[in-house]
Amino acid sequence: MSTSTIVIIAIVVVLLILLIGMYNNLVKLREIVNKAFKDINVQLKRRADLFTNLTETVKGYASHESGIFEQFAQARKATMESAKNPTAENQKLMNESFGSALTGMRAIAEQYPDLKANENFAQLQSSIEATENDIQNARSYYNGVVREYNTKIKVFPQVIFAKIFGFGERDYWDSGNQEELDKGLDTTNVAVKF
Repeated sequence: MSTSTIVIIAIVVVLLILLIGMYNNLVKLREIVNKAFKDINVQLKRRADLFTNLTETVKGYASHESGIFEQFAQARKATMESAKNPTAENQKLMNESFGSALTGMRAIAEQYPDLKANENFAQLQSSIEATENDIQNARSYYNGVVREYNTKIKVFPQVIFAKIFGFGERDYWDSGNQEELDKGLDTTNVAVKF
């Protein structure tokens, strides 16, 4: 074999290794994005479970406030349905329904001082606030990895392989009208703002 043949083979092998590395990196980033999205879903389901417990606590004090309980039941049902098909749109709708239900729950709590003083209610509220922080952190992480992934698939030479192998752009988490929902919340004890 001549020296030029060996050099050409070496260049082809190096290029092949680089292409395999680029492809594997894109696959790895896509899986990180998928996992980050699922982490948001886990936190949203946890919040739904906490709301169920909170609803049961409030029922003992304000059983005649059936509207808020129906709202929570619908929000929880939406959570379980969206868990079967966890799309970004489903998660956003679920988030909005829980936000408005939480606003109603806080309004009820203001009307019943005994409820606000209840240790179980206070503990559940604290858990919900911690979960809200976890949800916000999961969303921030998701948006960060989506930014990294979307950047990778748009730069040369990865853009070529992204198109060939079907690596499409991913949407960022957009909390929709969460800021409007937050206006109705008593956020004196909440460290997170959407």
